[in-house]
Amino acid sequence: MYASLLKNNTLNNENNTLGWVDCAIKQAVEINPTKRYAEVSEFVYDLKHPSPRYLSKSKPPLMERNPVVFWQGISFILACIVIYQYIQ
Repeated sequence: MYASLLKNNTLNNENNTLGWVDCAIKQAVEINPTKRYAEVSEFVYDLKHPSPRYLSKSKPPLMERNPVVFWQGISFILACIVIYQYIQ
C-alpha cells in the first residue's frame, strides 16, 4: 500500500513523507485500547486519505521547519542589541 501511495505521488509537503500514514499507524498501535480505531475499515480509510485530525494539527516550530531562517532571525536580534549597547 505504501508503494502505491508513492507511485500515485500523494506525498506530504516537501520532505516526501506520508505523515498521515504515520499518524494512522501510531493510532492503530496505541497502548490505550480506547484510543485505537474501533473498526478496521476506519484504519484502512485513514491509510488511504489524510485524516482531518492530522490536517488540523498545528505547524511545527520555525526551528524545525526552517532552521536557517530561525538562526538568521536570532542573529539579527543579537546584532541589534550589540549595536544598541555600542551606541549608548
